[in-house]
Amino acid sequence: MLSCKSYVCLWNKLVHRRLYEIPECRSVEGLKIATDRQVSTRLYYYAEKIAKIDSVFYHYERANINSITSSKTSIHYESNILFHKLLEDFLKDKGLWDKYRQYVDRSKARLKIQLFIATKDYNLRKKYANLYRDVELNYLKELRKGEKTVIILTHFKLHFLAHLAIKYIHWKNNCPYFFCKKN
Repeated sequence: MLSCKSYVCLWNKLVHRRLYEIPECRSVEGLKIATDRQVSTRLYYYAEKIAKIDSVFYHYERANINSITSSKTSIHYESNILFHKLLEDFLKDKGLWDKYRQYVDRSKARLKIQLFIATKDYNLRKKYANLYRDVELNYLKELRKGEKTVIILTHFKLHFLAHLAIKYIHWKNNCPYFFCKKN
């Protein structure tokens, strides 16, 4: 799961009730976003057996513009900072930090760019520009060209240029097909 080979959402899992009875497998107070990630990480750790079906049986509706996940706010950043802190503490407590550190760092870098691209507020991106600064450049090769550009510009505090790059990415992803067609 930490290597992103499995979806972390709880709505697509059948979990034995006894796992939820383990205190560490409950959602942490104060975590408003990423609760599924926090809980499912622990469920995976305590599960004796895991089976996976790669078929789609569920459709998730994302058209609700009033949903908490439809626009990114400081709650998203703060919850994900807390999630990674809880994850790091959990892995250290279980003696697994050295084994999974690179996955956690990769998750931090991916999360930062995903939040930056999804955040419409320039000042919010500027506020969290230093988030995961210590690991973000280590994972540049895994990012797409536009994402790399945003991370590099942000890393060197060129916030307005990063903002323009994000505007370009949004435009490119939302433009009519005949403008985006590649030859």
